[in-house]
Amino acid sequence: MNTAGRRLCAIVGGEPHGLRGGPRRPQRAGAEAHLPGPEAPVRQIHGVATYAMAGVTIRAWRRAARRLAMLLVVSTVTGVDALAAAGPAQAATYFFRPGHPTYIGASFGNTCTGGYAIRGTSGMFFLTAGHCGDVGSVIYGTDRRFGHIAHSRWQAHDTALIKPDSGVDAYQTVVDPKTGSSPGKVTGIFPTSSLGNGVLVGKMGVTSGWTEGKIYSTVQLYGMTAYCSTARTLPGDSGGPVWRTDGAGGVVAVGITIAAYEDTHNGCFIPIQTLLSNWGASLPVFPRGAAAAAPEPPVEPVPMHSTEGLVLAVGTH
Repeated sequence: MNTAGRRLCAIVGGEPHGLRGGPRRPQRAGAEAHLPGPEAPVRQIHGVATYAMAGVTIRAWRRAARRLAMLLVVSTVTGVDALAAAGPAQAATYFFRPGHPTYIGASFGNTCTGGYAIRGTSGMFFLTAGHCGDVGSVIYGTDRRFGHIAHSRWQAHDTALIKPDSGVDAYQTVVDPKTGSSPGKVTGIFPTSSLGNGVLVGKMGVTSGWTEGKIYSTVQLYGMTAYCSTARTLPGDSGGPVWRTDGAGGVVAVGITIAAYEDTHNGCFIPIQTLLSNWGASLPVFPRGAAAAAPEPPVEPVPMHSTEGLVLAVGTH
C-alpha cells in the first residue's frame, strides 16, 4: 500500500496535530500487578448496571457530545504507580465500561474514548490516550464526572491512566458509546504474537462507534509497534478499546486506539500486552463461556508502513 501523502492522526477530535507535538512531563510510576478473582468485573460486583442512566440529563449530554464533534486517537502507557487496593464495598455512583466517552475538563476541552480498566497494587485505573489531556484534568463520562488523569506518559508511550473518583466502579464489558450495544464481556487477552495480517478486530469510539476491520500494516510510534486496521476511526476515538470475539459470547482485549490516517480513516492501536507490561498492571476479566473458540489460523506477517499521514487530532470546544 502506498502511504505517500497520508497523514496518520491521533484521534482526539478537532484540529489535527502532528505526532511530534510538544512534550508533556512524564509521570514516573511502577507497580506490582494484582489480579482480582475471576468473578470480579474490576473491583467488586455490585449487581448488573445499565449502560446509561435514563432521563433528560443523558439527552443533554448526548446533544453536547454531538456539538463537540471531536475525535481522539492516540494512547500508550507505562508503569502504573501502585494501582491501590479496593476500599470497602459501597453503592457505586457511576459504572465505567470500556468504550465510554471521556470528556476532558469541565468545559469539555477535548473528547476521547475510555479504554480498558486495569489493576495493580495501587488500585484500579482506566486507560485512555496520553494526548487526550494533562495530569490533573477531570474526566466526565455518560452523565457525570467519574475521575481525573493521574498518570500520563505522552511522548514515551502516549497513554494515560484515569483514576476513578470515590464511588466509581467499572464493568469490564465493552460497549458502543453511540448506541449502548455490546459485543460482550472481556474474558481474556489476545496475544500480540497472534496479530497477523488479515486478522479481524473491532473497535469502539465516541465519534465513529462500533466499527470492524482487518489488520493490514504496522507502524513504529514512540519506539513501539502499532498495528493498523481498516476499522473506520475518527477524531474522538482515541483511547477506545480494540477487541476480538472469543467465540464463546465474549471478547478478548486486543489494544487501544492511538491514531488514524487522515485520508482513509484507517485506525492504529497499541497492543494490550504492551500496555500492561509498560504499566506493570493486569487486566481483570470475566470467566470464559462454555463454548470453545475456533482455533486461530497461522499468523501471516504484517507489513510495515510509513507514519507519513499519521497525525494527532486533538479537539477543543
